[in-house]
Amino acid sequence: RYASARALLARKPAFLEGFSPGQVCHVVQLAIAQRNLLGYFNGAIVPYKHSTSMLKSRCAEQHRPCNVEGTTVDTDSQTP
Repeated sequence: RYASARALLARKPAFLEGFSPGQVCHVVQLAIAQRNLLGYFNGAIVPYKHSTSMLKSRCAEQHRPCNVEGTTVDTDSQTP
């Protein structure tokens, strides 16, 4: 999360002006844990629709087992 926060700050977006790396790290954490805007895939932070969390959530909604190791997330498909 901290590396993502630093990468965001390096882009110097106006809406993050004046924020510390720790504050941006907290924003990234909120985007992951509470808002489902970001997630993890293969250890990297990615948009939620490409994340392992989204895939697991879809499997749970369909009451299906989910094997996520080595899986790519296909957001266009109706089945995982």
